[in-house]
Amino acid sequence: MIGKLKISFIGLVPLISLCAFLALVIVIRQVQLIGVSFEELPVQAATLLSLAVLLIGAWLAGVIVESIHLPRICGYILFGILVGPSQYGLQILPTIEHVQYDLKFINFLAISLIAFIAGGEVKLKWLREQFKRFSTLTVTEACIIFIGSLVVVGFASPLLPFLSDNSIGDTWIIAALIALVISSNSPAVAIAMISDYKAKGPLAQTTLSMTISKDMIIIVMFAIIMAIAKSTLQGEGGFSVWFFVAVGLQLVGSIGIGAAVGLLMALYVQKVRAHFAIFIIACCMLFALVGEEYIHLADQKFHFEPLLMAIAAGVAMENLYPKTSRPLFERMEDLSLPVYCMFFALAGAKVDITSFLSVWYLCIGLFVIRILLIYFGVKLGCYLAGYKEQWAKYIWFGLVPQAGVSLVLVTLIAQSFTDFVWLDSVVALLIGVIVLDELLGPIGFRHALVKSGEATRGI
Repeated sequence: MIGKLKISFIGLVPLISLCAFLALVIVIRQVQLIGVSFEELPVQAATLLSLAVLLIGAWLAGVIVESIHLPRICGYILFGILVGPSQYGLQILPTIEHVQYDLKFINFLAISLIAFIAGGEVKLKWLREQFKRFSTLTVTEACIIFIGSLVVVGFASPLLPFLSDNSIGDTWIIAALIALVISSNSPAVAIAMISDYKAKGPLAQTTLSMTISKDMIIIVMFAIIMAIAKSTLQGEGGFSVWFFVAVGLQLVGSIGIGAAVGLLMALYVQKVRAHFAIFIIACCMLFALVGEEYIHLADQKFHFEPLLMAIAAGVAMENLYPKTSRPLFERMEDLSLPVYCMFFALAGAKVDITSFLSVWYLCIGLFVIRILLIYFGVKLGCYLAGYKEQWAKYIWFGLVPQAGVSLVLVTLIAQSFTDFVWLDSVVALLIGVIVLDELLGPIGFRHALVKSGEATRGI
């Protein structure tokens, strides 16, 4: 009885605090105590105000859901949905477009820090020892979910109003884009969950390595299929030798820059041994700035990917100078809480509930199909790779969540095919599936970490 009262009390205090905080923000907005509405504020002021609301509110929401044994990131995402610009929310934040550039840059900062931590969890010695089994499992699961999604969407296209009027060739290209987004995972969710529950062991290591490896493969495949789609659907001549050169430079350059920065970071820790937090933020800003600059090469343009640069830096630091780099990784983990709050709350704020409700039945159907494909893909992959360990049956839970990379892919599709009638419905469908994966995926992964015995906190 005392235990139940304690849980209720722990959840009640932040709930009251959150309600009071939201009431205060609403009063400030409605009465305009700051003199102007949010939309009339200068962009920098609106950005700072938005971040303050997201950080404080998301943290309180995370504490609330944790008190009922749900992952904190579910609270972050729900809070973002609650205060976002959607007409079904409180509409506390200004429209995303109003502060789009600054929030995009801040999002890059968050991705870089999360990717740093993720890279630090990748052990190359473990990957070398497990390479044959790990690669078999990863490739099998990736092929199953991509091919399965492609076949389902392609053959179901006559039943989908937004695809039924397209030619067969165009339909299968659109289906391939949808299948790629469906196939992507979330290293951000994986590392946030592993960090939150202090999980250590083969399940956490395998899941994190799979999500990182798969997303690197999907980035390459997405670039190729997007070039084919633009050439076929728009008549652009973008599929050339220079395209492959640009993709290669993007991947090799991102990894090379990241590894070089990682070595410099390790040297900094060894020689300076001070001001780690400032140095980490500076390096994240470097990746964010480099990632925003596009390089033109013949008829192609490309940019270095902050996600890959930061992962490469973390991998280089952890595997070349593990003892030297440990203080830096510990400080990164200290900074992770506000970063997770901001990143996942911002992802929730981008959700358009109206678009989701217009295709909710298709979203649920594709969500269920995706889970089934992941489950059978992992089962087949474990069988072919010879995984018979007890923890292996929980791997599929960690592959359900989606977040940053998936949303970026959807954004690129939306920006590339603005004049097509099917675009709005496809984007709404994909965003709907991603939202379900964001909210429900972490719950399953928490279950897996607890059941496997690798979670050491918040059980």
